[in-house]
Amino acid sequence: MLSQLGLDAHEVFALPGLKRPNSIDVERMWRWVLALPGALIISILVMASFPMILPEGAGGVNHLVFPVLAFPLIWATLIILPVSSLHIRKLAMIYGGLLALCLTIIALSFVV
Repeated sequence: MLSQLGLDAHEVFALPGLKRPNSIDVERMWRWVLALPGALIISILVMASFPMILPEGAGGVNHLVFPVLAFPLIWATLIILPVSSLHIRKLAMIYGGLLALCLTIIALSFVV
């Protein structure tokens, strides 16, 4: 029906007075979930998995200090990504991959 009128779906929803579909609200909700609690949880897990990956260094504390210093940068990056990204599903897959990777590293540190 829209093609008969020569309109695209994006043009119709851009007209004033028409309500956007609910998928926009769901996408906004996922942006909030990924930006706030998702970013905090993943950045804490990344910080917790760093000592298992990094070498100890000469003083024996480098693997403990570096994650603490890098935490604000990791957290800020994970907060900005959902806000600036156009592809929220791809970003959710990246966050899921980071979550799985960090949990695997932490779990393997207890086994080995």
